[in-house]
Amino acid sequence: SSLPSPPLSISPLESEIFTSLLPSSSLLLSSAKPGNGLPQLLDHSPSTYWQSDGLTPHTITMTWSRRVRVRMVSLFLDYGLDESYTPKSISLRVGERG
Repeated sequence: SSLPSPPLSISPLESEIFTSLLPSSSLLLSSAKPGNGLPQLLDHSPSTYWQSDGLTPHTITMTWSRRVRVRMVSLFLDYGLDESYTPKSISLRVGERG
């Protein structure tokens, strides 16, 4: 499978880092409706999206096989388009397991 392209608003170095981190990462979705899963979450298109298909909480868990520094997390939310599915709260948790 091909890797998604990094966002257009980042530098070439950040683009290289983005692409290099994906193969060493593991992403887990709490659930997903058919056709609205991981590929749609990572494709950088505002016309495609991840849609959960289960009970709350809806989660995205990302882990790496080695220690990495996360400098930016981006979310695209469109309340006008997707009012009833827009999150009321978002929690970002970081740390080490071990």
